[in-house]
Amino acid sequence: MKRKTILATILILALLAPAWAEASPERGPTSFSLGFHLGYWDAKDVDKYDLNNLFGFGMIGQYRPHIYWGVDLRLGGYVTETTRDVFMLEQGWYEHKSTLVILPLECGLLGFLPLGDTVELYGGPGAGFYLFDGEYVIKQGPQKTTYDLSMDDKFAPFVRVGGRVKLTYNLALFAEGQYTWVKSKFIDFEGDTIRLDFSGPSVLFGMLFSF
Repeated sequence: MKRKTILATILILALLAPAWAEASPERGPTSFSLGFHLGYWDAKDVDKYDLNNLFGFGMIGQYRPHIYWGVDLRLGGYVTETTRDVFMLEQGWYEHKSTLVILPLECGLLGFLPLGDTVELYGGPGAGFYLFDGEYVIKQGPQKTTYDLSMDDKFAPFVRVGGRVKLTYNLALFAEGQYTWVKSKFIDFEGDTIRLDFSGPSVLFGMLFSF
């Protein structure tokens, strides 16, 4: 899990490095922006293992060479976790804990529609590489068994629409809706192949700083 996170972080920083250099103070304001967001992902099949919808956060790097279009790079993390008690005949009560983590690395093309000096709408398509990880823990008293769910990582498309309100010259708040089409699979603790469809809408709220 840690290895996937480190590799994804290195990749997005490498992609953002040229634009970051262009936004140096010596060169004055440019069309490069950095920011962060909070997100809620209503993935289709996360309830199959009594999991809830996914909550997460992410970093944003945006390069906008023209007033009407730009390129958007993001690294995010979504997680859901559920604990439930299960009674086994002649064995007693067990605690079952399920955890699922998704790390999206996304690149999108955005078209912008300015509505005056402070408000603009935007949207466009994109694609991402989605790293999946999860575990299933069964616990009874001091005894604990952990099953690592080795899930398939996937490339997948998405579409995004949003709106932005500029608060100052270089600070803006935004709200977005996104729909992602992505699936994965894993071998569960009983040896069965489980296929899950994580396609679904998500909403994001965040802040963007322009340089």
